[in-house]
Amino acid sequence: MNIAKPTLKIYSANKYCVEKASDGITHEMSVLQHESGCSNMNWLLGHIVYHRDKALSKMGLDTWLGDDYKLLYDYDTPSVKAENAMQFDKLLEQYFSTHDKYLEIIKNTTDIDKMETASFFGFHEAYHAGQMGLLRRILGKPAGF
Repeated sequence: MNIAKPTLKIYSANKYCVEKASDGITHEMSVLQHESGCSNMNWLLGHIVYHRDKALSKMGLDTWLGDDYKLLYDYDTPSVKAENAMQFDKLLEQYFSTHDKYLEIIKNTTDIDKMETASFFGFHEAYHAGQMGLLRRILGKPAGF
């Protein structure tokens, strides 16, 4: 049995959610801060991208990103603002262009501890992808799915 199959399904569903939630969202919209103080969409997507890299690191694999992502999008960093946020299109490109490669790494993982790490980060990503869907509605966009 392939131990990666359930985890791969999580990441495939996450991709679908991110794709639908981000459709039609501009950079300017992505950095808008809601009055509730919740994270903005730019921070959520950057956080997802950064944590995919962090998952690779925790699994003892090569990472792709530099420290600039950690400074802006790590846990407990404040939501980014227009003046310091990475361009939303760049974050989307980073997410989608590495997706298949990331899934290939997971697919080829046979170590159960590494798979548990990938599964945890998949759940973490799903949580934030769901938040992106809610923010889409807050931004006045129709439901993406």
